[in-house]
Amino acid sequence: MRFGGVVALDDVSFDIPSGQICGLLGPNGAGKTTLINCISRLQTPQSGEILFDGQSILSKPPHALAALGITRTFQNLALFNSMSVHDHVLAGTDVRHRAGWIAHALALPGVRRAERAAHDRAEQLLQSLGLHGFTHRTVGELSLGMRRRVELGRALGAAPRLLLLDEPASGLTTSEADSLAQTILMLRERYATTVLMIEHRMRLVSAVCDHVVVLNFGCKIAEGTPAEIRRHPQVVDAWLGARS
Repeated sequence: MRFGGVVALDDVSFDIPSGQICGLLGPNGAGKTTLINCISRLQTPQSGEILFDGQSILSKPPHALAALGITRTFQNLALFNSMSVHDHVLAGTDVRHRAGWIAHALALPGVRRAERAAHDRAEQLLQSLGLHGFTHRTVGELSLGMRRRVELGRALGAAPRLLLLDEPASGLTTSEADSLAQTILMLRERYATTVLMIEHRMRLVSAVCDHVVVLNFGCKIAEGTPAEIRRHPQVVDAWLGARS
């Protein structure tokens, strides 16, 4: 992936087995968000392939990704401050509806069943994320930590098989980040979701990730378990400067 003369991603290749939580690490400018943007089809690489269940997704437009089974959150929250917590999470379930506009206009039985199922899933997610007590509050009234949970709930509303998290703990306190780690582990088990997560906090990465990929200047420099990555000489150099 190039931006003019800048190579943002250069021959980056790795796999994420179904059901795993994979951490994507690297210093600022390493290409992490660009990679997530390519997977979520907000950007298109000039070469290479991105495969999901063995099928290329590079021809897919961004709006088709949720129906395919890929959703994401953003480093900078993408929420509507005047919209309720419940409606944010409910909106995430919309992609699961299969009926057309005529069926909705006539309120056919299948549409009513789908609407009940959507509300049931939204309620389940609100409970799972500790948001049930805030159901009718507007997002603008909530703390940053709670708003990040709302965005997570919206992404999970579509029942994704792959969930992309761009720095989900950004701006959170240590205790909030620790709570988020437990939530991510619970969600993986409860909803059988594979996760690719950008994160800078090794404490959080070590707590939740099965596998870690490290980028620097657009290239993959290391891959392994969190424990292996903490000791990897290239990772130490990239984050802490040249070793003495």
